[in-house]
Amino acid sequence: MEFASGEQLAFYWLRIGLSVDAVPVAPCNFNCHRGKINHSLSAIMALVMPAPDLLNMRKLVSSGSPYEPKIGISRAVRVGSIITVAGTAPLGPDGHTLGRGNPGVQARRCLEIIATALEGAGASLSQVVRTRILLTRIDDWEVVAAVHGEFFHDIRPANTVMQVSRFIDPEWLVEIEADAVLDQAAEPI
Repeated sequence: MEFASGEQLAFYWLRIGLSVDAVPVAPCNFNCHRGKINHSLSAIMALVMPAPDLLNMRKLVSSGSPYEPKIGISRAVRVGSIITVAGTAPLGPDGHTLGRGNPGVQARRCLEIIATALEGAGASLSQVVRTRILLTRIDDWEVVAAVHGEFFHDIRPANTVMQVSRFIDPEWLVEIEADAVLDQAAEPI
């Protein structure tokens, strides 16, 4: 469970019509609320209301994949400054697999789709902090890693490469996921 910050609690307090000066103050040994809000109030308010940065701050991004409406997923979801891009398969604009039998071509297509999804969420590849590469043949890791390196050479996100038994479509050799975090200066949703 995430607790509201001091600023969020002040927002709630004002929202319900009370003065910020009326917020109970207790010493805070952790300095996480600048000594102005007590932890028990933070816990109570977090249970009652979601954090204000999450209110009406969810943006869904579609890539047009035929799987999105069938499964009920989005290519990417942005909540506040966090963007998560779902497992991305090597689909062309027509919804068919690109690069059959070629893991390098498939990885490139996955990363192109991810870049487009990030742009749709107000981000770019430079803000990616983690990627996950899923392969049906672990022996393809070097070819796929080389393509990943072309996109992320200077960005260097945390990464995991793993083998899976198969994907929804047996022609897919690779899927890639990505997570990005926007800096404080990013455009609001």
